[in-house]
Amino acid sequence: MGPNKQKLQVVVDLLISLTQKNRLEWTRMHRARSRDGYTASMPDATVHVFSQDGDARHPYVLEIYNGSGELSVQISSAEAGGDLFGAIEALYEAAHENATNADPLLDSLIQVLREEDSEAE
Repeated sequence: MGPNKQKLQVVVDLLISLTQKNRLEWTRMHRARSRDGYTASMPDATVHVFSQDGDARHPYVLEIYNGSGELSVQISSAEAGGDLFGAIEALYEAAHENATNADPLLDSLIQVLREEDSEAE
């Protein structure tokens, strides 16, 4: 019997929300087998989301470890199906943006490019 998908959906939705609000910090995972993924730690749990094939694409895997570091939940986007499939993908993308600081970099680049563009006229 697998994890309760309704509860997992709530957990993933909350993880996405907190990530987008910069209330949850993700870091790049450094694991064997070239996994491309991210990890976030909380007081009683650690969450990993990664590309199963290491190619930054589907299928994605969500792992939740308890406070003792034991794997409690593992589900791939392929087996999740439905809304949970999309939610795991969205979590991966949000974690990627958070861990790589993509938004601040893009904001800075936009500013520099706009200044350069206005000077060229």
